[in-house]
Amino acid sequence: MIGLAETVEYKKALKKHVESLTTVVRNRIAVYSDIIDLVYEISQIHLIEKRNEAVIKRLKTGHNLKHSTIRMLLSSVLTVKIKKQNQYFLLGNVSNWQINLRDFKSLKKALNELNIVVGDLLEFKFSKPYSSKMIYLEYLNKELQLLNPIRKYIFSYEDFRDNRKPGGWNPYKLAKLLNLKTCPYCNRVYTNTIMFGSKHVTRPQLDHFIPQSKEPWLQLSFYNLIPSCYVCNSDLKDAQKVSYYTHLSPYEENKNHQLMVFEYWPMNYKASIGKNEKMSISIKYNGPLNDNLLRKKVEGNIKLFELQKVYSEHADQVAEIVRKKHMTSDKYIESIQNTFPKLGLTESEAYRLVFCNYFTEEEFKLRPFSKMTKDIASSVLKEFS
Repeated sequence: MIGLAETVEYKKALKKHVESLTTVVRNRIAVYSDIIDLVYEISQIHLIEKRNEAVIKRLKTGHNLKHSTIRMLLSSVLTVKIKKQNQYFLLGNVSNWQINLRDFKSLKKALNELNIVVGDLLEFKFSKPYSSKMIYLEYLNKELQLLNPIRKYIFSYEDFRDNRKPGGWNPYKLAKLLNLKTCPYCNRVYTNTIMFGSKHVTRPQLDHFIPQSKEPWLQLSFYNLIPSCYVCNSDLKDAQKVSYYTHLSPYEENKNHQLMVFEYWPMNYKASIGKNEKMSISIKYNGPLNDNLLRKKVEGNIKLFELQKVYSEHADQVAEIVRKKHMTSDKYIESIQNTFPKLGLTESEAYRLVFCNYFTEEEFKLRPFSKMTKDIASSVLKEFS
Protein backbone atom coordinates (compact mmCIF):
# COMPACT_ATOMS: atom_id res chain seq x y z
CA MET A 1 0.00 0.00 0.00
CA ILE A 2 1.37 3.39 -1.06
CA GLY A 3 0.06 6.28 1.03
CA LEU A 4 -1.11 9.05 -1.29
CA ALA A 5 -1.09 11.60 1.52
CA GLU A 6 2.72 11.25 1.37
CA THR A 7 2.81 12.81 -2.11
CA VAL A 8 3.40 16.52 -2.57
CA GLU A 9 1.05 16.74 -5.55
CA TYR A 10 -2.15 15.57 -3.92
CA LYS A 11 -3.08 18.90 -2.29
CA LYS A 12 -2.80 20.67 -5.65
CA ALA A 13 -4.96 17.98 -7.25
CA LEU A 14 -7.50 18.25 -4.42
CA LYS A 15 -7.81 22.02 -4.84
CA LYS A 16 -8.20 21.79 -8.63
CA HIS A 17 -10.73 18.94 -8.38
CA VAL A 18 -12.94 20.74 -5.86
CA GLU A 19 -12.80 24.10 -7.64
CA SER A 20 -13.55 22.63 -11.07
CA LEU A 21 -16.42 20.37 -10.08
CA THR A 22 -17.98 22.88 -7.68
CA THR A 23 -18.49 25.19 -10.64
CA VAL A 24 -19.95 22.40 -12.78
CA VAL A 25 -22.33 21.14 -10.09
CA ARG A 26 -23.54 24.60 -9.11
CA ASN A 27 -24.28 25.43 -12.74
CA ARG A 28 -26.42 22.28 -12.95
CA ILE A 29 -28.18 23.16 -9.72
CA ALA A 30 -29.05 26.54 -11.21
CA VAL A 31 -30.45 24.88 -14.34
CA TYR A 32 -32.63 22.47 -12.37
CA SER A 33 -33.74 25.21 -10.00
CA ASP A 34 -35.00 27.16 -13.01
CA ILE A 35 -36.57 24.03 -14.48
CA ILE A 36 -38.50 23.42 -11.26
CA ASP A 37 -39.61 27.06 -11.23
CA LEU A 38 -40.71 26.67 -14.85
CA VAL A 39 -42.65 23.48 -14.23
CA TYR A 40 -44.28 24.86 -11.12
CA GLU A 41 -45.37 27.90 -13.10
CA ILE A 42 -46.84 25.72 -15.86
CA SER A 43 -48.57 23.41 -13.39
CA GLN A 44 -50.37 26.27 -11.67
CA ILE A 45 -52.16 27.60 -14.73
CA HIS A 46 -53.27 26.05 -18.00
CA LEU A 47 -50.84 27.60 -20.43
CA ILE A 48 -51.23 27.34 -24.16
CA GLU A 49 -48.47 25.64 -26.12
CA LYS A 50 -46.95 28.90 -27.37
CA ARG A 51 -46.66 30.17 -23.79
CA ASN A 52 -44.90 26.94 -22.82
CA GLU A 53 -42.44 27.45 -25.66
CA ALA A 54 -41.80 31.01 -24.48
CA VAL A 55 -40.94 29.73 -21.01
CA ILE A 56 -38.64 27.09 -22.51
CA LYS A 57 -36.96 29.77 -24.61
CA ARG A 58 -36.33 31.77 -21.44
CA LEU A 59 -34.63 28.75 -19.90
CA LYS A 60 -32.61 28.14 -23.07
CA THR A 61 -31.37 31.73 -23.22
CA GLY A 62 -30.64 31.99 -19.49
CA HIS A 63 -28.35 28.96 -19.44
CA ASN A 64 -27.16 28.87 -23.05
CA LEU A 65 -28.66 25.41 -23.59
CA LYS A 66 -29.74 23.65 -26.74
CA HIS A 67 -33.35 22.52 -27.09
CA SER A 68 -32.14 18.92 -27.18
CA THR A 69 -30.39 19.42 -23.82
CA ILE A 70 -33.48 20.98 -22.28
CA ARG A 71 -35.63 18.10 -23.50
CA MET A 72 -33.14 15.64 -21.99
CA LEU A 73 -33.16 17.43 -18.65
CA LEU A 74 -36.93 17.65 -18.58
CA SER A 75 -37.26 14.01 -19.54
CA SER A 76 -35.08 13.12 -16.56
CA VAL A 77 -37.88 14.19 -14.21
CA LEU A 78 -40.84 13.14 -16.38
CA THR A 79 -42.51 9.73 -16.50
CA VAL A 80 -43.04 10.38 -20.21
CA LYS A 81 -40.41 11.53 -22.68
CA ILE A 82 -40.44 14.75 -24.68
CA LYS A 83 -39.27 13.72 -28.12
CA LYS A 84 -40.23 16.76 -30.14
CA GLN A 85 -40.39 20.46 -29.47
CA ASN A 86 -44.17 20.52 -29.91
CA GLN A 87 -44.61 18.05 -27.03
CA TYR A 88 -43.90 20.61 -24.32
CA PHE A 89 -47.61 20.56 -23.58
CA LEU A 90 -46.88 17.38 -21.59
CA LEU A 91 -45.41 19.60 -18.88
CA GLY A 92 -48.83 20.86 -17.92
CA ASN A 93 -49.94 17.48 -16.56
CA VAL A 94 -48.67 17.13 -12.98
CA SER A 95 -49.21 13.35 -13.11
CA ASN A 96 -46.37 13.16 -15.64
CA TRP A 97 -43.81 14.28 -13.06
CA GLN A 98 -41.63 11.92 -11.05
CA ILE A 99 -40.99 14.68 -8.51
CA ASN A 100 -43.92 15.65 -6.34
CA LEU A 101 -44.56 19.27 -7.28
CA ARG A 102 -46.91 19.63 -4.34
CA ASP A 103 -43.74 19.54 -2.24
CA PHE A 104 -42.30 22.39 -4.26
CA LYS A 105 -40.79 24.31 -1.32
CA SER A 106 -39.02 21.21 0.00
CA LEU A 107 -37.59 20.50 -3.44
CA LYS A 108 -36.23 24.04 -3.72
CA LYS A 109 -34.83 23.73 -0.21
CA ALA A 110 -33.00 20.52 -1.16
CA LEU A 111 -31.44 22.22 -4.20
CA ASN A 112 -30.35 25.15 -2.06
CA GLU A 113 -28.87 22.75 0.51
CA LEU A 114 -26.91 20.95 -2.19
CA ASN A 115 -25.63 24.28 -3.47
CA ILE A 116 -24.29 25.01 0.01
CA VAL A 117 -22.69 21.63 0.74
CA VAL A 118 -21.34 20.73 -2.72
CA GLY A 119 -17.81 21.68 -1.64
CA ASP A 120 -18.12 19.51 1.49
CA LEU A 121 -19.20 16.55 -0.63
CA LEU A 122 -16.38 16.98 -3.14
CA GLU A 123 -13.72 16.91 -0.41
CA PHE A 124 -15.53 14.67 2.06
CA LYS A 125 -12.95 12.64 3.94
CA PHE A 126 -13.53 9.98 6.55
CA SER A 127 -11.31 10.58 9.55
CA LYS A 128 -11.47 9.65 13.20
CA PRO A 129 -13.90 9.63 14.85
CA TYR A 130 -15.63 7.92 11.91
CA SER A 131 -18.98 7.94 13.71
CA SER A 132 -19.29 11.75 13.52
CA LYS A 133 -18.57 11.65 9.79
CA MET A 134 -21.23 8.97 9.31
CA ILE A 135 -23.78 11.06 11.20
CA TYR A 136 -23.07 14.06 8.97
CA LEU A 137 -23.34 11.92 5.82
CA GLU A 138 -26.64 10.42 7.02
CA TYR A 139 -27.92 13.95 7.64
CA LEU A 140 -26.98 15.01 4.10
CA ASN A 141 -28.59 11.91 2.58
CA LYS A 142 -31.82 12.77 4.39
CA GLU A 143 -31.72 16.45 3.42
CA LEU A 144 -31.03 15.65 -0.25
CA GLN A 145 -33.40 12.68 -0.56
CA LEU A 146 -35.87 14.58 -2.77
CA LEU A 147 -33.11 15.03 -5.36
CA ASN A 148 -32.55 11.29 -5.86
CA PRO A 149 -34.50 11.16 -9.17
CA ILE A 150 -32.21 13.80 -10.71
CA ARG A 151 -29.02 13.16 -8.74
CA LYS A 152 -27.19 11.50 -11.64
CA TYR A 153 -27.79 14.58 -13.78
CA ILE A 154 -26.55 17.04 -11.17
CA PHE A 155 -23.83 15.03 -9.44
CA SER A 156 -22.69 12.79 -12.26
CA TYR A 157 -19.55 10.66 -12.20
CA GLU A 158 -20.28 9.58 -15.78
CA ASP A 159 -20.15 13.18 -17.01
CA PHE A 160 -16.87 13.73 -15.17
CA ARG A 161 -15.47 10.46 -16.57
CA ASP A 162 -16.47 11.19 -20.17
CA ASN A 163 -15.69 14.92 -20.23
CA ARG A 164 -13.48 15.72 -23.21
CA LYS A 165 -14.31 19.40 -23.53
CA PRO A 166 -11.34 21.79 -23.86
CA GLY A 167 -10.57 23.03 -20.37
CA GLY A 168 -12.89 20.46 -18.82
CA TRP A 169 -11.90 18.53 -15.70
CA ASN A 170 -11.75 14.74 -16.06
CA PRO A 171 -9.96 11.62 -14.69
CA TYR A 172 -7.05 12.09 -17.11
CA LYS A 173 -6.26 15.52 -15.71
CA LEU A 174 -6.79 14.37 -12.13
CA ALA A 175 -4.43 11.41 -12.53
CA LYS A 176 -1.89 13.51 -14.42
CA LEU A 177 -1.80 16.13 -11.68
CA LEU A 178 -1.37 13.45 -9.01
CA ASN A 179 1.63 12.12 -10.96
CA LEU A 180 0.90 8.61 -9.72
CA LYS A 181 2.65 6.04 -11.91
CA THR A 182 1.95 2.88 -9.95
CA CYS A 183 -1.17 1.46 -8.31
CA PRO A 184 -1.32 2.56 -4.64
CA TYR A 185 -3.19 -0.59 -3.61
CA CYS A 186 -0.55 -3.05 -4.82
CA ASN A 187 2.48 -1.00 -5.96
CA ARG A 188 2.92 -3.74 -8.55
CA VAL A 189 1.42 -2.39 -11.80
CA TYR A 190 2.14 0.80 -13.74
CA THR A 191 -0.73 3.32 -13.87
CA ASN A 192 0.71 5.92 -16.24
CA THR A 193 -1.48 8.68 -17.61
CA ILE A 194 -0.75 9.45 -21.26
CA MET A 195 -2.44 12.33 -23.02
CA PHE A 196 -1.38 14.97 -25.50
CA GLY A 197 -3.58 17.72 -26.86
CA SER A 198 -7.08 16.36 -27.29
CA LYS A 199 -5.76 12.79 -27.53
CA HIS A 200 -6.40 10.65 -24.45
CA VAL A 201 -4.40 7.42 -24.64
CA THR A 202 -4.47 5.70 -21.28
CA ARG A 203 -4.98 6.38 -17.58
CA PRO A 204 -5.49 4.45 -14.35
CA GLN A 205 -8.98 3.35 -13.42
CA LEU A 206 -10.67 5.36 -10.68
CA ASP A 207 -11.87 3.15 -7.88
CA HIS A 208 -14.68 4.38 -5.67
CA PHE A 209 -13.27 3.36 -2.30
CA ILE A 210 -16.81 3.48 -0.90
CA PRO A 211 -18.97 2.09 -3.75
CA GLN A 212 -21.31 4.48 -5.55
CA SER A 213 -24.21 2.17 -4.77
CA LYS A 214 -23.62 2.63 -1.04
CA GLU A 215 -22.86 6.37 -0.93
CA PRO A 216 -23.97 7.94 -4.25
CA TRP A 217 -23.34 11.48 -2.99
CA LEU A 218 -19.64 10.61 -2.66
CA GLN A 219 -19.28 9.50 -6.28
CA LEU A 220 -17.30 12.68 -7.11
CA SER A 221 -15.51 13.06 -3.78
CA PHE A 222 -11.77 13.51 -4.29
CA TYR A 223 -10.87 11.18 -1.43
CA ASN A 224 -13.23 8.51 -2.73
CA LEU A 225 -11.60 8.39 -6.19
CA ILE A 226 -8.51 6.19 -6.01
CA PRO A 227 -6.38 5.89 -9.20
CA SER A 228 -5.66 2.17 -9.42
CA CYS A 229 -4.85 -0.71 -11.73
CA TYR A 230 -7.43 -2.91 -13.44
CA VAL A 231 -6.49 -5.96 -11.36
CA CYS A 232 -7.02 -4.26 -8.00
CA ASN A 233 -10.09 -2.26 -8.99
CA SER A 234 -12.04 -4.60 -11.27
CA ASP A 235 -10.73 -8.11 -10.63
CA LEU A 236 -10.24 -7.98 -6.87
CA LYS A 237 -12.10 -5.10 -5.23
CA ASP A 238 -14.99 -4.63 -7.66
CA ALA A 239 -18.21 -4.48 -5.59
CA GLN A 240 -16.77 -6.03 -2.42
CA LYS A 241 -18.01 -4.63 0.88
CA VAL A 242 -15.52 -1.99 1.94
CA SER A 243 -15.70 0.59 4.70
CA TYR A 244 -13.37 2.75 6.76
CA TYR A 245 -13.84 0.28 9.61
CA THR A 246 -12.58 -2.70 7.60
CA HIS A 247 -10.07 -1.39 5.05
CA LEU A 248 -7.42 1.30 4.70
CA SER A 249 -7.77 4.07 2.13
CA PRO A 250 -4.57 5.22 0.38
CA TYR A 251 -5.47 8.74 1.54
CA GLU A 252 -5.36 7.81 5.23
CA GLU A 253 -2.23 8.55 7.23
CA ASN A 254 0.51 6.06 6.37
CA LYS A 255 3.77 7.85 7.07
CA ASN A 256 6.59 6.53 4.90
CA HIS A 257 4.24 3.74 3.81
CA GLN A 258 5.24 1.83 6.94
CA LEU A 259 1.88 0.30 7.93
CA MET A 260 2.80 -2.78 5.87
CA VAL A 261 6.20 -4.43 5.69
CA PHE A 262 7.64 -7.07 3.36
CA GLU A 263 9.70 -9.96 4.74
CA TYR A 264 11.21 -13.05 3.16
CA TRP A 265 12.09 -16.49 4.51
CA PRO A 266 14.50 -18.74 2.58
CA MET A 267 13.55 -22.42 2.43
CA ASN A 268 17.08 -23.72 1.85
CA TYR A 269 20.68 -22.56 1.92
CA LYS A 270 20.85 -21.52 -1.73
CA ALA A 271 17.79 -19.34 -1.29
CA SER A 272 19.43 -17.69 1.72
CA ILE A 273 22.25 -16.45 -0.53
CA GLY A 274 19.95 -15.60 -3.45
CA LYS A 275 20.93 -18.49 -5.71
CA ASN A 276 17.38 -19.82 -6.12
CA GLU A 277 13.81 -18.67 -5.56
CA LYS A 278 12.79 -21.19 -2.91
CA MET A 279 11.59 -18.60 -0.45
CA SER A 280 8.42 -17.33 1.15
CA ILE A 281 7.45 -13.68 0.82
CA SER A 282 5.18 -12.29 3.51
CA ILE A 283 3.40 -8.96 3.96
CA LYS A 284 2.53 -8.04 7.53
CA TYR A 285 0.94 -5.29 9.58
CA ASN A 286 3.64 -2.93 10.83
CA GLY A 287 1.65 -0.30 12.71
CA PRO A 288 1.16 0.35 16.45
CA LEU A 289 0.67 -2.93 18.31
CA ASN A 290 -2.20 -1.61 20.44
CA ASP A 291 -4.26 -0.21 17.52
CA ASN A 292 -6.57 -3.12 16.78
CA LEU A 293 -8.76 -1.16 14.36
CA LEU A 294 -5.78 -0.10 12.26
CA ARG A 295 -4.47 -3.67 12.25
CA LYS A 296 -7.88 -4.90 11.06
CA LYS A 297 -7.92 -2.33 8.23
CA VAL A 298 -4.38 -3.06 7.01
CA GLU A 299 -4.91 -6.81 7.14
CA GLY A 300 -8.22 -6.26 5.35
CA ASN A 301 -6.32 -4.69 2.44
CA ILE A 302 -3.74 -7.49 2.36
CA LYS A 303 -6.56 -10.01 2.06
CA LEU A 304 -8.78 -8.01 -0.33
CA PHE A 305 -6.00 -7.36 -2.84
CA GLU A 306 -4.47 -10.83 -2.44
CA LEU A 307 -1.09 -9.20 -1.83
CA GLN A 308 0.40 -12.31 -0.25
CA LYS A 309 -0.41 -14.39 -3.33
CA VAL A 310 0.46 -11.92 -6.06
CA TYR A 311 3.83 -11.03 -4.52
CA SER A 312 4.75 -14.70 -4.16
CA GLU A 313 5.12 -14.63 -7.95
CA HIS A 314 8.02 -12.21 -7.63
CA ALA A 315 10.49 -14.26 -5.60
CA ASP A 316 13.04 -13.78 -8.39
CA GLN A 317 13.31 -10.07 -7.58
CA VAL A 318 13.85 -10.78 -3.90
CA ALA A 319 16.50 -13.37 -4.78
CA GLU A 320 18.37 -10.74 -6.84
CA ILE A 321 18.51 -8.36 -3.87
CA VAL A 322 19.76 -11.10 -1.54
CA ARG A 323 22.33 -12.24 -4.10
CA LYS A 324 23.80 -8.75 -4.45
CA LYS A 325 24.35 -8.64 -0.72
CA HIS A 326 26.19 -11.96 -0.62
CA MET A 327 28.30 -11.11 -3.68
CA THR A 328 29.83 -8.15 -1.84
CA SER A 329 29.08 -7.28 1.76
CA ASP A 330 26.47 -5.83 4.07
CA LYS A 331 27.35 -2.41 2.71
CA TYR A 332 26.73 -2.94 -0.99
CA ILE A 333 25.67 0.63 -1.75
CA GLU A 334 28.75 2.06 -0.06
CA SER A 335 30.96 -0.27 -2.11
CA ILE A 336 29.37 1.05 -5.33
CA GLN A 337 30.06 4.62 -4.23
CA ASN A 338 33.68 3.75 -3.44
CA THR A 339 34.15 1.91 -6.75
CA PHE A 340 33.14 4.97 -8.76
CA PRO A 341 34.31 7.91 -6.61
CA LYS A 342 34.56 10.32 -9.55
CA LEU A 343 30.82 9.98 -10.15
CA GLY A 344 30.07 11.43 -6.74
CA LEU A 345 27.04 9.20 -6.32
CA THR A 346 24.71 10.00 -3.46
CA GLU A 347 23.21 7.14 -1.47
CA SER A 348 19.92 7.59 -3.33
CA GLU A 349 21.63 7.58 -6.75
CA ALA A 350 23.73 4.51 -5.94
CA TYR A 351 20.65 2.68 -4.62
CA ARG A 352 18.70 3.42 -7.80
CA LEU A 353 21.63 2.31 -9.96
CA VAL A 354 21.88 -0.98 -8.06
CA PHE A 355 18.24 -1.88 -7.51
CA CYS A 356 16.64 -0.05 -10.47
CA ASN A 357 14.13 1.56 -8.14
CA TYR A 358 13.60 4.63 -6.00
CA PHE A 359 15.18 5.10 -2.58
CA THR A 360 13.07 7.84 -0.95
CA GLU A 361 9.55 7.05 0.20
CA GLU A 362 8.18 10.17 -1.54
CA GLU A 363 9.11 8.58 -4.87
CA PHE A 364 7.61 5.13 -4.28
CA LYS A 365 4.57 6.18 -6.35
CA LEU A 366 6.73 6.44 -9.46
CA ARG A 367 7.68 2.79 -9.98
CA PRO A 368 6.27 -0.67 -9.21
CA PHE A 369 7.86 -2.80 -6.46
CA SER A 370 9.52 0.23 -4.84
CA LYS A 371 8.10 -0.59 -1.41
CA MET A 372 9.05 -4.29 -1.55
CA THR A 373 12.55 -3.50 -2.87
CA LYS A 374 13.29 -1.03 -0.07
CA ASP A 375 11.92 -3.32 2.66
CA ILE A 376 13.93 -6.35 1.52
CA ALA A 377 17.08 -4.30 0.88
CA SER A 378 16.75 -2.82 4.38
CA SER A 379 16.49 -6.29 5.90
CA VAL A 380 19.60 -7.73 4.24
CA LEU A 381 21.87 -4.69 4.03
CA LYS A 382 23.03 -3.36 7.39
CA GLU A 383 23.60 0.13 6.01
CA PHE A 384 19.81 0.62 5.82
CA SER A 385 18.98 -1.10 9.12
